[in-house]
Amino acid sequence: EVPAFMDEIYCIEKIKPPVLDGCDWYLSENSPDHYDMTVSDDVDDETPEPPFDVSLVRAGSRLGWRWSWKGDFINAAPGEPNFEHVSCEVNWLDPEPKKDSSDYELYSQELKQI
Repeated sequence: EVPAFMDEIYCIEKIKPPVLDGCDWYLSENSPDHYDMTVSDDVDDETPEPPFDVSLVRAGSRLGWRWSWKGDFINAAPGEPNFEHVSCEVNWLDPEPKKDSSDYELYSQELKQI
């Protein structure tokens, strides 16, 4: 379900970026991919929940998406995220820019921050 949905989002985003920034998507509890995480007594309570949120990811002009989970609030330095965040690998929708392109330097810098 999600890859096809993100392909449609990709088309919209390429027409008028960044129209979809700030949108929150998550896996429906009715999805066959959704599951409940049951924590037994012998499992550490700090185990994160499954990543059921979908996030857009940008590095330069390259666009992708990944599963993620935003957890509990934590103490953080000013300017840093104040919540625990767990992310899976990025599913890129655009090819990597060529190393001799003008976008490659920005892409590689932003990729390091992901």
